[in-house]
Amino acid sequence: MRHCLLVVSLFGVLASIGPAIGGESGSAIFRGMRASDRAATIAGVPQTGLRCSGCHGRDASGAVAGSAVIPPVDGRTLREPAPTRPAYDPALFARALRDGLRSDGRPLALAMPRYGLEEAQIDALWLFLSQLEADERRGVEAGRVRFAVAAQPGNREEAEALRLSLERAWRALGSPDVNGRRAEFVSILADPASRAFDDVFAVLGSEPGTAFGTGLLDALVAQGIPVVGPAHLPSRDRERLPDVVWLTPGESALADFISRNAGTLRDAGDRVERHATSARDLAAILALPEADLAGTSLIVSIFAVKTPSDLERLAEAPAETLLVRPAPPFASRDELADLLASLVRDGLAESGRDLTRTRFLEAVDRSTVGIRGRSAGGGDGPMSSDDVDLIRLRPARR
Repeated sequence: MRHCLLVVSLFGVLASIGPAIGGESGSAIFRGMRASDRAATIAGVPQTGLRCSGCHGRDASGAVAGSAVIPPVDGRTLREPAPTRPAYDPALFARALRDGLRSDGRPLALAMPRYGLEEAQIDALWLFLSQLEADERRGVEAGRVRFAVAAQPGNREEAEALRLSLERAWRALGSPDVNGRRAEFVSILADPASRAFDDVFAVLGSEPGTAFGTGLLDALVAQGIPVVGPAHLPSRDRERLPDVVWLTPGESALADFISRNAGTLRDAGDRVERHATSARDLAAILALPEADLAGTSLIVSIFAVKTPSDLERLAEAPAETLLVRPAPPFASRDELADLLASLVRDGLAESGRDLTRTRFLEAVDRSTVGIRGRSAGGGDGPMSSDDVDLIRLRPARR
């Protein structure tokens, strides 16, 4: 039951900080944090789920996709004239987004979406692209790079303990100066009223075994701050948060585990067995009359539980309930710190002297491949019974 209380308190934290520090900005628009709320078309066909960074890159530097060359759209490139077009200004930029016309009036490629953005959104996007080059190097100085552990209300002591473990792990590596810079580790309270993360290069980790929290992750990714660490989040959150390097499995891996092992997970007996591996499954089960739940065995993925009231209703249901969640992938805080410190060192080394958030994130993402097998990089491969925690809820006494 201790674990259940931790989950309840976490949802309370997210409810208090998520909306307040999220908000829409040019960065959030570019990274598609609310793409489904925006009208976009390609060749006149309505589209959803688009994000500028998906084609132009998280640093807007462009890409090559097959035979197509996707141009850079960072502020410096847009503001400077090119041999084939004049410079963009805010008005021409808005016309390109809405009407698909280049700065010289010729049509953009047919694959370029046409967006129904409001004027304030276009202004925010232009401002973001104008300062993106500086944002990519936030937290980087001549002799140091600043990394943060994000503390939420209620876990400040745990965050500070992880910071101290990171410092110990960095010393164990010889306190290296990588390309002339040392890593500096700080813990920062995720206060909605502050801009404490403005001078942070990347955010590392969370307390082993606890969810990082989608509200905080949304806010960090919307600001373009890379995140590296364990996070028990649904697969859909992993897909929409590309600036995060995951170190634990996600929803689909746990759902597959439940499907393969349901018979051995439930209590012995002749009870009817029901599974809930998604929020929709759980809502359907909890909508059943109590008479239909009595004498049943419920096997519920932690990812299906979205609110504290879900847990309360499960605890009150007249059914044997088994809550299944990924186990902490690290034996201790020090083990997590050792891995994070190594990833920081290797990521800084591979990124080179011209350090940017994008280069670091890509380097760390590559270096996690093969580390701890399934757990690294958010792999969703097969899980075993050693990979999960089982929390049993007995039927409420009537």
